[in-house]
Parts: sequence; structure tokens; C-alpha cells
Amino acid sequence: MLHSDGDFATVAGLPHWVAGTCDAANGRTGIPARGLAQGAAGLRGVLAHEYTHVVVVHLIQGRSPRWLNEGLVLHFQGAGPTVAAAARRLAAGRLRPLVALEGAFVQVRDRALAEVAYAQSASATAFLLERAGVQEVGRLLQRRGEGVSWERALEEAARMDAATFEREWQERLRR
Repeated sequence: MLHSDGDFATVAGLPHWVAGTCDAANGRTGIPARGLAQGAAGLRGVLAHEYTHVVVVHLIQGRSPRWLNEGLVLHFQGAGPTVAAAARRLAAGRLRPLVALEGAFVQVRDRALAEVAYAQSASATAFLLERAGVQEVGRLLQRRGEGVSWERALEEAARMDAATFEREWQERLRR
């Protein structure tokens, strides 16, 4: 759905900087009219980003940490490496625990904090994909969709517990 910029902010209840939104339950994507100014390539990127959210949510039945959902979307959108590189620049003390990112994407009204959350998500997801491989991450999503706990699914895919995963990911960023 295409909304006027004002209607998008009102209907979606999101900060002005958000480029799009999706309702995974019904597969609807909403974008503000200003998105048309990005041209066809920019618009395709926003739509691909939102559509990937729908696919990921359906695969895992809404049982994914938000950072992984956002990180996978960035990865498949092709923005993951660029955003993950930004995370390395943030590693000097500004890292937040992954669990603390849950509300940082759209609930926070501070774009800079949200950008940090996206960068961390892309970086952690890249680390997970490198550590476990695409096939095992797919299995992790499948297991989460089956109701297996995040901790168990992560251990099966990456062969490490959540605390070790986060510690090793942060250590990698700091190098």
C-alpha cells in the first residue's frame, strides 16, 4: 500500500525515517510516498526488505529474535556486508547485548540508535551464517518454527550456546 507521508506515519505509528513496513499476518506492505523518490531500484529494495520479513516470519512462526530477523533480511537484500562493516566501527564500547535490541528497530525514535541495532543485527547474522552455514541457519529457522527453544536451535545449528555465540561474535568485532 502506498500512503502519503503523513498518513504513513499515522497509520504505521512509526518514526519518520522508516522506509516501509509489513504486516506478516496478511502479507501487506506499506510504504510512504517519499519512497517513490528513491527510484525503481530503491523502491525494489524496500519492497524486497519488507517481503523478506514476511517470508522469515512465516518460516519461523514469529519465533525469531528480532535481531536475527532483521539480519537475515539485510543479508538477503544484499546490504548485510555493508551494514556489518559499520558494526565493526561501532564495536568500541557501543555494542548492546543482542537481547536488548528487540525493541530498538521501530520503537526507538532515535534513528542513530536504530542504525546501531541494524548494524549489530547484520554483523551477528553474518557471524552466525559464517559459523553455521546457510543450510544450518535454515534448519535453525525450521526448528524455531516447530517450537524448539532459541537456545536449543542455536546450539544445534552453531554448536555453541547463546552466551558463547554472543561472546565470540563480540570478540570478532573488536579485532
